[in-house]
Amino acid sequence: MSGVVELDHIVYSLVPYKGYGVRAWSKREAIYYVERAFKGWFSPYEQLLVRPGVELRAVVKGFRDFIYVARVFVGEGLDELKRSGVVSHIALVPLEVAIEKKLPLGEADKAMVSYTASKGIELGEMEPLKISLKEGDRDEDLEYLKTVIEWRAQGTSYSYK
Repeated sequence: MSGVVELDHIVYSLVPYKGYGVRAWSKREAIYYVERAFKGWFSPYEQLLVRPGVELRAVVKGFRDFIYVARVFVGEGLDELKRSGVVSHIALVPLEVAIEKKLPLGEADKAMVSYTASKGIELGEMEPLKISLKEGDRDEDLEYLKTVIEWRAQGTSYSYK
């Protein structure tokens, strides 16, 4: 399958003059979905756990038939005093895109890395992530997740052998 998919994403980090909160979003409702799926545990990570040069990644299956892919890292110059802080960059991957269109979760991660490298850590509204789909092998990470998580999309149960 080929083509381009767009994924919504948010950035949770230091917001100038406010402290930690949702710093950027591609769509407002994405904020609500992420907050429900992560139930607050992404806010904020302990600075000793996430230090410069270290990135954490998480995958959450949750609210509204999405898989949430998170990159957690230290960003520089994030607030009014140009302090560094922990950044959670979270992409929403619809189950139908991950399963039926076979989007590897690693591609969502690469798109987030590329977005941050080209645009920085934005503030306010931002563009969705754009990922080119290409014919490929199965996604090892997604295959593993399917064995340990119950998958349901739009009222349909997916079963895996």
